[in-house]
Amino acid sequence: MKVYDVAVGKSSNRRWMRRRGRLALPPRSPANSAASTATGILSGALADRVERFERATITAELNRARCNMTEAARTLGLERSHLYKKCVRLGIDVKSMRRPEE
Repeated sequence: MKVYDVAVGKSSNRRWMRRRGRLALPPRSPANSAASTATGILSGALADRVERFERATITAELNRARCNMTEAARTLGLERSHLYKKCVRLGIDVKSMRRPEE
């Protein structure tokens, strides 16, 4: 049986390949990620970035689930009551999302 020098995790595997010259990755910078730069997720303090990311993710999931809180909570891995609390904390108005503007 042969034993191979292979790293286990994704990040350690990347380091292993980079050290041996088998993987050339571009340097990480905001210019490399047009989508995140467009939404402004990469600017500001960490807490602000997390809040913007959570707001965008929850809003997208609620739209995908057609404002079905149970389905959205299940997909996000949250309890329904916690999703309601997060929506209040993040300023997401679920009632206005459910009713179309008149």
